[in-house]
Amino acid sequence: MLRHEVGHSVDAAIGWQANHHYRDAAVGAWDVHHDLAAMVDTILREVGLGDLTALNNAFRPHNGGRNYDLMLAAARDEDAALLRPAYRAAALSALETTVPGGTRMLEYAESAIRRGLQVPYENGGGVRLNNRTYHLDPQQGEWVSYQSNKYDLRDSNYQFQSPGEWFAETYSRYFKPPADQWGQKVKDPAARNWFLANLDPVNNAGGATLINGGNLVALPQGIAGAPAPPTQNPAPPPGRAQSALDTLASVAITVGTLPFSAVTRTAGAAIGTAQISKIGMQAAYRLIRDRFR
Repeated sequence: MLRHEVGHSVDAAIGWQANHHYRDAAVGAWDVHHDLAAMVDTILREVGLGDLTALNNAFRPHNGGRNYDLMLAAARDEDAALLRPAYRAAALSALETTVPGGTRMLEYAESAIRRGLQVPYENGGGVRLNNRTYHLDPQQGEWVSYQSNKYDLRDSNYQFQSPGEWFAETYSRYFKPPADQWGQKVKDPAARNWFLANLDPVNNAGGATLINGGNLVALPQGIAGAPAPPTQNPAPPPGRAQSALDTLASVAITVGTLPFSAVTRTAGAAIGTAQISKIGMQAAYRLIRDRFR
C-alpha cells in the first residue's frame, strides 16, 4: 500500500498523467474520454455503424425527432436502463430495413457501455472492440479506455481502473525489494521495460531518464513525444459462436472468483458446488472454442 501511494506521488512529480504519457502503447495506450459524444461515435464506427444516417433515421420517428442518443445518455447518466426505451423494438425494426444486421451491430456497441458501467476491470474485463476496452472509472467519474490485451497481463484487477491506478499499481509491483530484482513482479514485459528505461537508477546501466542527480524530474514531452490519442479501425461484432464463448468465459470467471463468504451465504450453497459449476462451464467453453477455431 505504501509503494502504491508513493507511485501516485511519483506520477505527479514526473507528469506521467499530466503529459498524457499513459497513451504510450507500452503502458496500455490508455485514453480518457472527456468528450463522450466522440467516444460513442468511435464505438459505433468500430462496429460498422460509422455512417449515422440510417441509425438516426430509424430512431427519430420514435423519440421525438432526436438523433440516436441512447449510448450517450447511458454513458453520461451512468444508467444502463436508458439503453432500453419502450420504442426500441420499433426503431430497430426500421434500422434492419436499411442496414441488414444493424441490430446486432448496435447491440454489440451498446454492450460496451452496459458492461462498462459494471466495474468490469474487477471481473474479467470489459467488451473488447478491436482490442480496445471502455469503462467508467467510478472513482474519478470519467470514461477511460485501454488496449484490451494488456488486461491479460495485469498484476491486479485494480490496476486497470484508470491510468493513475495503473501507474501506482505497476510502480508498487516494479519496486518490490530487493533492488537487484526490481521489475520481476511485473507481468507485462513492455511495462517492465518502460519502468526500467525511465525510473530505475539501479538496474538501468545508462541511467534512468527521469532521474537527474538523484532527483525526479518532470517527464518532458520530448521523450518519444506526447503520445497522440489511439486510433481505431472498424471491427465487426462477433459471430454468435464467439458471443456464446464470451458469455461462458465471463460466467466462469465470475463463479470462479466468488469469495468463500459470498458462496456460502447465497442460498446455502457450499464452496464445492461453485467449483463444480465453474469446471462445467469452463469445459463447455473449451469445447465450443475448439469446435469453432
